[in-house]
Amino acid sequence: MRLRTNTRNLVLQDWLFPDEQDVLERAIADVLSPVAPSQQFVAALEAGLLQTAGQRAEQQPAHHWARALGVLGGGLLSIVGGVVIWSLWQSYHEQARVKGGRPRSLAAVEEQAVAA
Repeated sequence: MRLRTNTRNLVLQDWLFPDEQDVLERAIADVLSPVAPSQQFVAALEAGLLQTAGQRAEQQPAHHWARALGVLGGGLLSIVGGVVIWSLWQSYHEQARVKGGRPRSLAAVEEQAVAA
């Protein structure tokens, strides 16, 4: 932050040193006077917030069930996928044992494919 001597403008950067930030905060606090909101604004804000909270409370059970169903479904799919992968792995190894050899590694399969 640089304070230009010929003007009252501040040149701001992406970051400030702590002492420069303190100077800026004090300068802003000196220029701006605190203004309290009107009672009408406060009442309108309170009514709007209460209305929004009521609408969200009404919608929450539907969202709650959808979220729970999604978590449950995702968990079940994960378990089913794990069982399928495990069974494929087991059948692959069982077939290799029946043929009398060890299961080939992916590198060995790739080398054979390149050689052919």
